[in-house]
Amino acid sequence: MTPYYERDGIVLFNADCREVLPTLAAGVAAYQLGRKAILVELAERWCEVAAKRLEAQTPPMPLEFAPAPEQAAML
Repeated sequence: MTPYYERDGIVLFNADCREVLPTLAAGVAAYQLGRKAILVELAERWCEVAAKRLEAQTPPMPLEFAPAPEQAAML
């Protein structure tokens, strides 16, 4: 199955989740492939909206968050 959108470990499928999820074998396999997120949307219109929003993210969304300045002072 070909992803509708793919960038920086985020994959978006335009399909029924009952079709996509069994082909992924499990979340563990997705993690081993370096996937940060797997998104499934049935309506192509919303896939387009999601893809545009993901593309607008520059740089890619970080997985680790820096502590707030007041918390950093406590470290």
